[in-house]
Amino acid sequence: MPLVIDDFKLISASFELRYAPQFLVWDRSGLIWSGMTASFPDAATKQATPNSVNVRLARNLDGTVAIDRCYVQCWIRNPKLTELKHAAAALVTLVIQHLPIEQFTRIGLRLIYDKTFSSREAAADYLLHAVPVPRPRSTTMNVAGRILEPQLAFRCEGDKLGYYVRLNAVQSEIVVDFPPEYGHIAPQTKDLKLDRVTLDIDYYSHAMVPVDAIKSEDLIDNWFSVIKRDIAHAVAG
Repeated sequence: MPLVIDDFKLISASFELRYAPQFLVWDRSGLIWSGMTASFPDAATKQATPNSVNVRLARNLDGTVAIDRCYVQCWIRNPKLTELKHAAAALVTLVIQHLPIEQFTRIGLRLIYDKTFSSREAAADYLLHAVPVPRPRSTTMNVAGRILEPQLAFRCEGDKLGYYVRLNAVQSEIVVDFPPEYGHIAPQTKDLKLDRVTLDIDYYSHAMVPVDAIKSEDLIDNWFSVIKRDIAHAVAG
């Protein structure tokens, strides 16, 4: 049973560009974010330090400009990454306009997917069948049990491009302490557990790229297509 990317849902996407430290960030951050309000009028600051400003551009969409990088991140289920591309195009244009950046040292597209299951065991079984993870079939190290949280992580890198993949089965649980008077509306413990397989992909360029050689929307489209086309082959070995 090979991994099928369409069986997963995209829960997070981010696009990052790194550059040599730009100390003019201290003076020009306001110009960059004022420019972003033309595309995102409801933008609001989430966190600000001298070296980094993080702004909520819209619901489930953030942007950050730091002394050595800028990035946008979204948590919107859109199969074409429309919001991410729109925000990236606006932010990258303004960063290049207001900071004396000549080239980017790293460009990355990170996608996080997940697939939910009815139990911890079902999530583990899916991953064990989808990728080449060791599967002890008898008592090993004095343990007669089963693998419950398998994971696979690796990096593959060439002269200009690379990718890092992390695939794991995990059980998450939200812990909420409801006041006694609200006990009647508190959810059952079983409803606060989430059994899933997560697929975390970071696809990146680690070569120097001149600022005038990148169009972020086209790059995101291209890399997104490559990831969807090849990820199953990459994890299958």
